[in-house]
Amino acid sequence: MSHISTIRPLCIAGAAALVVASFAPAGAQAAEPLTCGATVTVNTVLTADLDCTDSGGDGLVIGADNVVLNLNGFTISGGDGDLAPAGIRIDGRTGTRVLNGTITGFKAGMEIQQSTKTTVTGLDISAHYRGINVGGGGGHLLEKNNLHGHTGDAIRIAVSNNNVISKNTVTENVYGIGIADDSSGTRVEKNVADKNRHFGISAYSKATNTVFEKNVVSNTTFDGISASADTTFTHLEKNQVTTSLWGDGIHIDTPSATLIKNTSTDNGELGIAAPEGVTAEKNLAARNGNPAQCTGVVCLVAP
Repeated sequence: MSHISTIRPLCIAGAAALVVASFAPAGAQAAEPLTCGATVTVNTVLTADLDCTDSGGDGLVIGADNVVLNLNGFTISGGDGDLAPAGIRIDGRTGTRVLNGTITGFKAGMEIQQSTKTTVTGLDISAHYRGINVGGGGGHLLEKNNLHGHTGDAIRIAVSNNNVISKNTVTENVYGIGIADDSSGTRVEKNVADKNRHFGISAYSKATNTVFEKNVVSNTTFDGISASADTTFTHLEKNQVTTSLWGDGIHIDTPSATLIKNTSTDNGELGIAAPEGVTAEKNLAARNGNPAQCTGVVCLVAP
């Protein structure tokens, strides 16, 4: 049986102290207050903001498996660019859960590297370059997060398998949600991508067995949803894409793709651009800038 032991606010000269509540076995000593760059090895609930703008390093590092880090509505803030690598770093861990708070600043909001079964939910992330950067490992769930204002990707998955990206909102990033570098078995569903630049959602760099389903993508400067020529077994179903300014709503360069019941309207170029050989059924296009509406597939055309 466990209990919650709460550390009261402390004043530590010269340190960016953070007050935490730790879940520990009965009789265990309470965790020390966290500072920027600390390694978290027990379940932890923040009870204050953590200001790392002058620390020059990661905000927090997960240092054990199956750790729950609850930001509890508080903020971890960092400095600019390479001088502040990640708000939260998870490297070589399994079963981590991070939830309920804000990460701002840092080069990346979260770095999840060579890890498995991470859950990230309920975060608001506005880092400088990437929001959530996943490399290697897999089996992660990224759900119900808000990621905005990145000069790179809101979410990027690379060399990682069997991940689920669900019900996130990604806005005003240079790239929205990207699945890349031989990643396999990624499911991207029920996300909202608005006002991103190069793409809202994309599979590229030999990603395989990627599913895009029931996403809503709007106001992308270029293509809304895309898949590059070197991807395989990409499946798009029931996505809604609208108002891509200078591009296509859905742009597919690989014949190894399936498009079912997608709707693409009011885009600057085509509703759907695809090569011959894709499998397509019951897709709808309307009011797109190119009068053909769709190429490579037969679309239902609405007024």
